[in-house]
Amino acid sequence: FVVDINMPEMNGVDFIKNLKTIASFNNVPIIVLTTEADDNMRKEAMNLGANDYVIKPFNNEVFLTTVKKYIK
Repeated sequence: FVVDINMPEMNGVDFIKNLKTIASFNNVPIIVLTTEADDNMRKEAMNLGANDYVIKPFNNEVFLTTVKKYIK
């Protein structure tokens, strides 16, 4: 999954919390793609189970490299 911290209806942190309660999604990688550069926000997302945290604006090559790490 690619999620943003700032999403309508449910923010990215709540999305990660909810997704991690569903056993069948425990091994699905989560990449946060966001403008939120605050280190505390990054730490929270990572502690909840995000696999990577990419800050916008981003370099396309960096994002592609990040996604490729999780493609099996």
